[in-house]
Amino acid sequence: MTSPAPAATSASAPSATWTEVVPGVFQHAKRDLRSWYFNTSVVRLRDGTLAVYSPTARLGDAAHQALGELGTPSLLVAPNYYHWLGIAEWQERYPRATVVASEPAQTRLRKKMPHELAGLSVLRDQLPDHVDLLEPPGVKHGEFWIRVRPPHPRELVWITCDAWINAPHTPRGMFGVACRALGVTPGLRIARTWTGLVLADKAAYRDWLLAQLQTSPPTCVLVSHGEPIRGDSIAACPRSESSRREL
Repeated sequence: MTSPAPAATSASAPSATWTEVVPGVFQHAKRDLRSWYFNTSVVRLRDGTLAVYSPTARLGDAAHQALGELGTPSLLVAPNYYHWLGIAEWQERYPRATVVASEPAQTRLRKKMPHELAGLSVLRDQLPDHVDLLEPPGVKHGEFWIRVRPPHPRELVWITCDAWINAPHTPRGMFGVACRALGVTPGLRIARTWTGLVLADKAAYRDWLLAQLQTSPPTCVLVSHGEPIRGDSIAACPRSESSRREL
């Protein structure tokens, strides 16, 4: 059975909780003073160490101590070339960890990060048999997802970054105004930053995504911004009228 959605807390009271989504997959939900979500997902690897997908900065000592009870981070995963700002802080805490990014993302990340970067083959080689990678076509910033097939045959989890946003409410202040302008309103959304800035080939991405949802639909999608997505809304989102206009 999947666990409830991670409980996000404000920046003034950082959460130490890592919620188990399915066996071997955990998520930490941080919410800043604007009430915007920054989520970090973790997958346990073959050797018992952890791959950290989209490491978030300033989680606090308590969160890292709780993470240590789950395992030691050995791979720090930049899911695209926008989500890298937390990696330096994580490398200070885990100096033996390897930073992983896709080839398209590495081109830009090498200009921003002093760390040596490894390719997806390093991550792929260490994933358990029931975990693999999804590489959406037509994406400029090199985003890739992690797909988890737990022992329970009716469960399938996608760990994603910016492709989906599932905010329960609009953020505060001017940031909230900007979110509304970009189509980020409460509920499951595909933001205009994704369709306008990230997609180089909308048709290729749309066709691939719809095929994935048709042949092997996930039961849960973890996102970097917002709450986990479950149920019929996953398949319905790309087919909605607003999404069809964007994609």
